[in-house]
Amino acid sequence: VVLPVGHRVQQADVEEFRLSGFQIGDNEVLFLAAMFCYFPCLKYLDLSQNKITSTGATAMAAHMSHLQQLEWLDLSHNAISDYGAMAMNEKLTHLRQLTYLKFTVSNLSTNTKKTLLTTLSNMTHLLEANLSRRTASYLYLIGFYKKGNRFTIQTDDVEVVFFANQLFSQV
Repeated sequence: VVLPVGHRVQQADVEEFRLSGFQIGDNEVLFLAAMFCYFPCLKYLDLSQNKITSTGATAMAAHMSHLQQLEWLDLSHNAISDYGAMAMNEKLTHLRQLTYLKFTVSNLSTNTKKTLLTTLSNMTHLLEANLSRRTASYLYLIGFYKKGNRFTIQTDDVEVVFFANQLFSQV
């Protein structure tokens, strides 16, 4: 986001951050996350294809409670591993307006994938999750109904398909 010098950001000014491919790393995410409290109307956050690791994801998770209007979150194609994914997982349920999540699962262990899918299955407002490992690529499109709402998972990870089928066959 580039603002003119001297521009004062009002809390209601910003609804979207499209920061895909800006080479944003953990230091920048630490700064951005600390500013989430100034953007309570943020609805769209795209941090895909950057250099965010678990350190940055953990910082984001610590400040996500300020993003109560967030509907779209894309953290795909970063270097977030189990530790960061678990930190995010703990806070995702607090995002009650979130309808779309894109998160790359290639760096995650089997247990983390299971935990993440369990959390996503309990988020009744979430309509779509893209858990693919590659850019714009998925082999499986799985649709489920949870509490009357359609929930779609896009993935190219056979393990995610297996866990999702297990999880949603029990619902």
